[in-house]
Amino acid sequence: MHHFDWIVVTVAILTRRRIERPPARMLHRALGAALGVVASRGLFVALAPGWGTALVAGGLAGALPWLRARHYMAYTVAATPLVLLFGAGRSVDDGGLGDRLVATVIGTAIALAGDLLAPRPPGEPCAAA
Repeated sequence: MHHFDWIVVTVAILTRRRIERPPARMLHRALGAALGVVASRGLFVALAPGWGTALVAGGLAGALPWLRARHYMAYTVAATPLVLLFGAGRSVDDGGLGDRLVATVIGTAIALAGDLLAPRPPGEPCAAA
């Protein structure tokens, strides 16, 4: 089963009212999600369900506010396993992780295309300048 609703989630998270050039947040989100999926794979293999998973989830959740204030990509890496663990009660296997990664890349491409195609506000220099 594909989980491509993740595309919509990614576009919604990355779409900003203020156009950002260069789109650093988008790139941090995409790279962070990719690294987070890889980290999730390692976590899900290493941890048996139960206290180990609960302790890691608690540590990640506790670190999120600190990470978000300091570096968005690090925040995204840490948030991804939590989203995958607690996302709508779905089980996470290698296929699900791959789907999430592909969907994140597609969603990022859509948001990036929208950002690049959006008209620039008056007075903003061209991205090539």
